Parts: sequence; C-alpha cells; structure tokens
Amino acid sequence: MDPVLLDLRNRHLAKEIVGSGADKIYINYGAAHLPGMVAELRKLNPDWRVVSPKWMRAIEAPERLDGTLSLSLAGDQ
Repeated sequence: MDPVLLDLRNRHLAKEIVGSGADKIYINYGAAHLPGMVAELRKLNPDWRVVSPKWMRAIEAPERLDGTLSLSLAGDQ
C-alpha cells in the first residue's frame, strides 16, 4: 500500500479518536500499523500511550472440523 495513503488514513483515524470524547477506546488494528498510529496520536496529544495491547490472529483454523468443506469456482455449476 502507498505510504501516503497509510499516513492519511492514520492521520484521519487519529483525529477521529481524539475527537470522539470517549475515555476508553477499543481499536482493532494490525500490529504493523500500531507505531504509525501511535505517532499520529502523539502529534495531537503527547500524553497518548498504549495501555493494554492484546495480540491475536485475525483468522484461526477451527480446533475441529465436522463434515466436509465444498468449494466451487465462479462459473462452475
């Protein structure tokens, strides 16, 4: 992705977060985006800090799969 787009997105999201007025905010964001996002927040308010990061995989395989999985491509009938 274009770094300019990433910067604009982070800047816009930082303004939305700061302007929300909420005292607690949950943000679901990719780990690679966190440094840029925190930097944008700190530009608006130097007191911003990450308090409780919780890392998880976006998609995980199920522990058990019952039955079968049927896939078809578009156009296949």
